[in-house]
Parts: sequence; structure tokens; C-alpha cells
Amino acid sequence: MSWERSQRFGSSLNQVGTARRFAISVVQEWGCDFIDLGLVVGELAANAVVHGRSGFTVSLSCRWDRIVVEVADDNPGLPSMVVAPGAASSGRGLVIVDRLSKTWGVRPEPSGGKVIWADLEYRAAVAPLHVVARPLGAKPP
Repeated sequence: MSWERSQRFGSSLNQVGTARRFAISVVQEWGCDFIDLGLVVGELAANAVVHGRSGFTVSLSCRWDRIVVEVADDNPGLPSMVVAPGAASSGRGLVIVDRLSKTWGVRPEPSGGKVIWADLEYRAAVAPLHVVARPLGAKPP
């Protein structure tokens, strides 16, 4: 099984949900459980479409104690984290990524674009609990 996976997505906002579902399905295949993965991928993908005005690539890699999420776009402009006013309907994406990830950053790509990455801690998925009914007072097998 590969512990790295990437997929390219188009430059429309409907691709954000597709990217989110891709990321969640990959890490579920790896047997990991992430509370915030979909939200982090969604925020980074939306930034690529809205601010980068380009298609984007989501890359996931499993490391010992974390998953590294990378979202690459074709725009060389580097993002900045701002605090949006309370009434604003957008502008909180990187603040959300900052709060949900262990660490994150940006690196320019030689091709002229950039990659925004985030480290997310994970835990192994827990197998479902199977309850076995026994008569009251019966000893377990």
C-alpha cells in the first residue's frame, strides 16, 4: 500500500468538495482517523481556487505520527494570515488551518506556484465494538 497519494483538481469551487472527499477516503484506506482533515483540505483548496485562481493538487503523505497535507497551486503569490472582522463572510481559512494543524507553512515552487502544507496528528482507527448478548450471570467464553 502506498503511503503517499496525490490528485490534481480543476479551478472551480465545486472541486473543493471533491478534494475533501478524496483526502478523507485516502486516509481511511490507510486506517487513520482524522477529525479535522476535511476542513483543512477544504480551506486550503478553496484558497487555491479563490485567491490562487488556478487548479490545485492535493498531496497526502503518512509519516510516523502525522499526516502531511499539501495543496499546490499555480499562483506564485504567497498567502498571509489575517484576522477577519466578525461580520466578514470569508478570510478565516489560514486561521482555521493554523488552529487545527500541529504546524503549517508555505514554500514557493520552482515552477512558479506554491505549496501550502499542514501537519496533522492522527490516531489509528478503532475497530467497531461488537456487543455480544449473554444471559444475566453467564460467564464470558
